[in-house]
Order: sequence, then C-alpha cells, then structure tokens
Amino acid sequence: MDFLAIIIVLAMLQIWGSLTPYQNDHVFDRWHAWFVTTFRSPPWAYGALLILPCIVLMVVMAVMADWLWHGVGLALTVLVLCYAVGRGEYNRHLQAYITEWQSGSRERAMFALQGLCDGALTGCLEFDPNADDAKAHQRAMQVMLLAALRRLFTVLFWFVFMGVEAALLYRLALLAQTRPMIRGVVLNPVAQAYQDQTIGMITRIMEWPAARLLALTFVVQTRMADVLRIWWHNAPSLEVSGVDVLYRCAAEALAITPESLSASSDSEALSGADVEEQTRGLQLLLNRSLIVLVVLTGIYWLV
Repeated sequence: MDFLAIIIVLAMLQIWGSLTPYQNDHVFDRWHAWFVTTFRSPPWAYGALLILPCIVLMVVMAVMADWLWHGVGLALTVLVLCYAVGRGEYNRHLQAYITEWQSGSRERAMFALQGLCDGALTGCLEFDPNADDAKAHQRAMQVMLLAALRRLFTVLFWFVFMGVEAALLYRLALLAQTRPMIRGVVLNPVAQAYQDQTIGMITRIMEWPAARLLALTFVVQTRMADVLRIWWHNAPSLEVSGVDVLYRCAAEALAITPESLSASSDSEALSGADVEEQTRGLQLLLNRSLIVLVVLTGIYWLV
C-alpha cells in the first residue's frame, strides 16, 4: 500500500505539476500560533509542536487504516504525502530561470527561482551581488538541489523508512522554521532562538542521510568512478552540508568545472546556452535519481 501511495503521488505531480489544493497550511499556522503564545520559551515545546500532530496522525492511521479493505488507510496516506511534498511547480521555475538568463537579466533569473523558496527555503537565494555570472549560476544550482531535496526526496526517504508520520514531521519542521510571524504573533528573540535551535536541529538530522542517499544515486548514472570518489570524500563528514555534498557530486556527474562555468578568461559573462545546458542536465540527473529511488523502494518492500 505504501509503495502504491508513492506511485499515486508521483503520478499526480507528473500530471498537475503541483499539489496546491492539498497543501493548505492554515490549520498548522493556527496550531503554531497558539502553541508559541502558550509555551513561550522552553526548547522542548518546539519539539512537541511538531510531534503532537504526528502522534494524532499515528492514532488515526492505527484506527482507520484497515477500513474498506485498507482503502481508507491508502487514501489518508496519499493525502498526507500530498501535503508533505513541496509547494509549487519545480520545473516551471527552472524554465523561468533559463528564460530570464537568456534574456540577459541575471537579477530576474535569480528572482524567478524565488518560487522554489516555498516556505522551506527562506533566504536560500542570498548571494553576493558583486559575484560574477559563474558564481551566481553556481549558487542557483545549489538552490535547485536544495529545493529538490526538501520538496520531495527527504519526504520520500523518511516515508519509506519511518512511515507517513515521519514525512509529515519533516514538512512541519520546515514550515515552523520559516515562520517568525504567525497570524500576527511575533516571536521574541529568545523564543525565536529556541525555535531555530530545536527545529533547525530536527531538519538537519533528517536531511543528512537523505542528501547522502540522493547524491549516491548520481554515482550510478554517469562518470561512476569520479562521482563515487567525490561522494566518498564528502558524504561521511558531519561538517559538510547536504547541499554541498549534492552540488559537488552533481557537478562531477555533469562535468561542471570552474573552467566550464567561465565563458573565457577575459569575460565574466556566462552564456544562456551554457546555463540552459547545465540546468537541463541537472533536471535530467534528478529525474533519473527519482527513478532509481523508486525502483530501490519497490525492491526494498518486496524483500
């Protein structure tokens, strides 16, 4: 049933591009606002903010999962997974980025990626305005990888290994982490620091294995020996962030080097054709990774 739920959700994403009708955050915002006004500062409170909805879901699933020959359980799982995946249309924003860059505006191209910052990536597009085109495009590709990790791959990772409750926990952690003001409630600096510390730790722990597994799928696609060498050098380290592991492995898989990012030694311009080629290559890499992970998931549940 769980594997079928994944196939259904991925099919819905393929057909509609986004699952916005199933992603209303108003209930969680009300819960979040009530919770932070009731329990102002204790660090444990922000963990409970996320865990209690997951416990409620666990109880509901335990009671109703077997109804109508497991049909109710499947429907609930699909609905929660639809809510847990990222918001908006990922590919549409990448296309907008390519189009704006080709039109000659780096600023508009970076702005086009703001749609990827769906409440889980606030501040993700911070970059040096004085950076050259190569560094700006490198930062944009890191954002694309981080968005893919947070919108889909980490959600599926925890759903496979821990169930739909863990997938929900991850999405709620991302939502809570990016809401310093909820329904008019402004957290004081101490409360905000407690929330950032507690919830930030939860998201980092949950993203660490998912990012490594996603980067490992790049190994089986192209330039196997080179990508595996980069993965082996970076993945075991606790100091290397998930997005850095992903970018280094993806850059090696796509043969993106500092030289390929620079148009020439005497120019800082990066051509639209190069940007499109590398962005399309990254899309294809992620699509293949998704196929690999779905196949591995099917094998995992069969055995």
